[in-house]
Amino acid sequence: MDIGATFQPARYADFYPQLPTPPAFARVFSAPGRGLPNLDGAAVAELPAGTLPWISHKDPVDLDQVTAMWADLGRRYPGQRLRWTYFHEAAPLDEPARLEYLGYWARLRTAAEPFPHIEPVMIQTNYAMRWRVDTNWRDWVVPGVSLGFDCYPLADFRYEPPESMFGLLAAAASQMRARTWGVPELGADRRTGQNRARWLLDCARQLDRLGADFLGLWGGGGGDYAPDDERTMSMFARITAGQYRRLPNRVDPDSTEPVGHNPEDRPTNRPR
Repeated sequence: MDIGATFQPARYADFYPQLPTPPAFARVFSAPGRGLPNLDGAAVAELPAGTLPWISHKDPVDLDQVTAMWADLGRRYPGQRLRWTYFHEAAPLDEPARLEYLGYWARLRTAAEPFPHIEPVMIQTNYAMRWRVDTNWRDWVVPGVSLGFDCYPLADFRYEPPESMFGLLAAAASQMRARTWGVPELGADRRTGQNRARWLLDCARQLDRLGADFLGLWGGGGGDYAPDDERTMSMFARITAGQYRRLPNRVDPDSTEPVGHNPEDRPTNRPR
């Protein structure tokens, strides 16, 4: 399982040096109206050596520009597979916007075929899939690409057990014939309390058991998600180093499996 970690570019210097193992990837965003990210900008150029940028853009950019950047990425990162996302967490939109979204994704999927180093990943949310009664999340997926679900604790800052949170995602990826699947953003607000490091560990373990292909630890999107406390930062370091599997016949003081609460509670809407 590829383990990534994303922080706000202004805080790269605060956090990445504390990760002895460079994350496999980091999300790099382009805001609406900004087109594609600048590959020479700080968000890409100042990533640690060995950390690949996972580009996410909101605008339906002309595909000639997209494929030109894909070719550029291939030259900059030879032999590497890079993930790419258009309009993460799109649901819900009105019907014309949904159809435009799906149409662009279908064209993007076709355009990527000559670029084996590019892996298009549609990113949904655990929220729209499970809690929005007016949204059938399957209506937002183009089969045959990779599938990701951004996941966070619930609105009252309690933790859902990883078993119930991720089991449905693995089934969804299989149903939609996803090439690969995983969780591009897994974050916990500091207001969730002292157990957030342990919850992140239990989540990593469960995703590994389910055969997820990638997990991205989220430390951006506002200060409440940054690993500013020593315990959470240490857990980011442990997970990105791949040290999350439970060893047989050993008690792990950092694990709380299971951490139980009512999985029917509604999720949080966190800042972007």
